[in-house]
Amino acid sequence: ANLVAGLLSQLKVNAVYDNGLVVDVTNQVTWSSSNPLLATVVNGLVTSLLPGSVTLTAQLGVIDETVTLNVSNPSLDSLTVQGDLSTLPFGIQRQLKAFAKYSNSATPVEVTDQALWSSSNASVIAVDNLLNKGRIEAKASSGTATISASLNGVNSQPTAPITAAPST
Repeated sequence: ANLVAGLLSQLKVNAVYDNGLVVDVTNQVTWSSSNPLLATVVNGLVTSLLPGSVTLTAQLGVIDETVTLNVSNPSLDSLTVQGDLSTLPFGIQRQLKAFAKYSNSATPVEVTDQALWSSSNASVIAVDNLLNKGRIEAKASSGTATISASLNGVNSQPTAPITAAPST
């Protein structure tokens, strides 16, 4: 079986008796994990914690059944750039943020400081990639630029064009 770290999965154990009767004994068996640092199991509910291979065992009396679980890292599904994209006066700075969507969660994670930032026209709208990652600044009093971020080989869509304007 395969499971992404951070996700849950329900296992089920059926006892099959000589007379053909099938009984769900999921909550009656004794569950164990060969490595509780990678995955735990309680009443058949598996919590995957860290990547690796782990053996889960269900025991009822003298009978035991095992399943090997391969826990993998979540994959980075998408990256988005968010923030105020309105007109930016010359010399003014504004912070944008990057959010990653991983395969093990519906909730995006902020990755502003981990992302690599780029501008389509840094002489108009520059973006900081060092101390204040994602901070944009208008370097001209006219023109437009889009901002993008990348992380682990996944690229965001460029932002809508940000317009530079004369300082006020």
